[in-house]
Amino acid sequence: WVKTGRVADKGALVFLELNDGSGPKNLQVVVKSEVHAIDELKSTGTCVVVEGTLKAPPEGATQVVEMHATKILHVGPCDAAKYPIAKKKISLEFLREKIHLRTRTNTIAAIARIRSALSYATHSFFNKNGFLYVHTPLITQSDCEGAGEMFQVTTLLGAADEAA
Repeated sequence: WVKTGRVADKGALVFLELNDGSGPKNLQVVVKSEVHAIDELKSTGTCVVVEGTLKAPPEGATQVVEMHATKILHVGPCDAAKYPIAKKKISLEFLREKIHLRTRTNTIAAIARIRSALSYATHSFFNKNGFLYVHTPLITQSDCEGAGEMFQVTTLLGAADEAA
């Protein structure tokens, strides 16, 4: 998705900062007006699929690499009223109200990547050491339609015998 878009050269091209959430850095994509209509692409949140050539950026640029687009599929626009994603940092308080935007922020995306790496490391460690990963059944206090009367769960063996 487009994180930011900036038109340059009097509408001849647009610089897009794309991010798919897989890493903290954005990819800068240079799109010429001959490749795709620029006005459709520049809005924050627009979803696109891009094909192109990776090239070294001009001297003095901050990014290591940039893509020069040869083909773009405009998957869909983003309604700014429903998805108010700003270029500036979004506060955690704001994200509590707009839960659907959490994954598009750098903070929450970084936390998700860390959690994924830790989970993978934990599962790998136990798997390599001969442990078996088992999904145990959950026992809850919910009593839907009298199902809780079917059996009794207790940690006290004596109390179970008395109840029987």
